[in-house]
Parts: sequence; structure tokens; C-alpha cells
Amino acid sequence: MEGNLKKVVEKAPEIIGVMIFLFCMVFLSWAADFIEPQATFDAAYYHIMVDQLEQGKGFTEPIIWNYINPRDSIEHPMDYWMPLGIILYYCSRLIWGVSGEIWLNIIIWSSLSLAVFFQVKKHTGSRLSSVFAFFLMLGCGRNLFYLLTTDNIAFYAAIGFLLFNNLYKAEDCWLKIAFVSALAALMRIEGTLVAAFVCFFVFYRCRRFKVLALMIIAILAFVSPWMIRNLLVLGKLWTSNLKALLIVNYNDIFCSDFSGSLENFFLQGWQ
Repeated sequence: MEGNLKKVVEKAPEIIGVMIFLFCMVFLSWAADFIEPQATFDAAYYHIMVDQLEQGKGFTEPIIWNYINPRDSIEHPMDYWMPLGIILYYCSRLIWGVSGEIWLNIIIWSSLSLAVFFQVKKHTGSRLSSVFAFFLMLGCGRNLFYLLTTDNIAFYAAIGFLLFNNLYKAEDCWLKIAFVSALAALMRIEGTLVAAFVCFFVFYRCRRFKVLALMIIAILAFVSPWMIRNLLVLGKLWTSNLKALLIVNYNDIFCSDFSGSLENFFLQGWQ
């Protein structure tokens, strides 16, 4: 009797973990019934680009959605968006079909919610704190809406979680950190800033130029396939355009007369 009780106690964390994960899956799948998966522009864009991949057209946009770069035709090579989210949703479609792309988000968020529960329990020893943190993560406020569309919320959250769980071990985990930083750069255009900050932080932690150099080389190696694609298709290594930093308001990039000039930018005044 005591032996069986001991086995149950030892397996308690595993049982709790399975129950939490299943609870998350059920809750998020229920909430997803109330949200259109392509309800936002970004979500619709991912869906359209997965269609392009499925039809063998690669990273080719069938629409003009911004005026940051000049266009020769309506259908043109992708020259601003990053590829990783499209690839992940394409893989999700291969598993769950067109209507089930959102299941990848649900699985990732359920895993993250579970991880948050155990991380808080580990660091605080408080069951109440871990349950509170878990429900904060699961509900995630207004982000719950975006999470249940084909947007990159879940992917970027997973990247952030992996980074913050490894940065304190910077010198020992530099290769893993470099890989996750490369994922950030391939997920969103501002991910390059994340990668740059991570390199700075790792160097600040260990103060070794060798580690910094190895990290930069590793990040470049991980993103090199996309850089090669850009060079072959667009004639440049990266898809970003400095004009995106010179917008006065977000709608500028959707206007055909957007100049993206310093003169126009500074018309706002220094303040």
C-alpha cells in the first residue's frame, strides 16, 4: 500500500501536467469557435501565403499590401515579411488541414501555460502563485483574440520564453541562444533587433569577444538560407527597408504616395 502511494506521489507532477495541458487545449479550442481565424490583416496574410506555398508559388505575394518598396506587378516576391511563420503554418496545414491551422497555436500556448505553471512553482514554491500565473498566461487578456487567429503571437511568445530561460546561462548556452535569436529574426522584421540585443546581453554577461563572435557567426549561419534567397531573388541580403523607420503614422506604408524621406519625417518637429 505504501509503495503504491509513493508511486502516485512521485508521478503527481506528471499527472498535474497532463491535466493542465488538457484543460488548456479544451479551453482554447472552445474559445476558438468564437473567433474567425483570419480576422485580421496579418492573420489573412499568413493564410494567403500558405496558399501560395501549397500551390508551389513559393514566397510570392499575390497582392500589394504596402508601398515601402516599388512594385513592377501585383504578384511579386515577398520583400518585407519574414518567412518562418508562413513555414510553420504550412506545416500545420499539412497536419490538420486548411481549417485546422490554428491548432498549432493552441498546442504551443497550452505548452507555454504549462511551462509557466511549473516555472513559477519552481522559483516561488507557492502553489497559489503558480496557479495565478498559469491563468494569467492562459487568458492573456486581449492577446487571446490574436492568439486564436493565424497570427504569430504564439510563435513569438515561444521564442521569448526560450530566450529568457537561457539568457542567464549565456556563456554555456550561446549556441542555443543564437539559434533562438535567429528564429526571432526569421519570424518578424524587428527580430533582428532582438538578435542584436541578445548578442549585446550575452557579451555583457560573459565579457568574452570569442563568445560574441561565435554567436554572431552562428546567427548568420542559421539565417543564411533566407539571406541567399533574398540575394538571388531581390538582389539584397535582407528584406528590410529603412523607409519603414521613417513613417509618420502606421497608415503611411499603405499610401501609394508614401515618400519615406527624412524631410517628410522631420516635418513632425523634433518633439
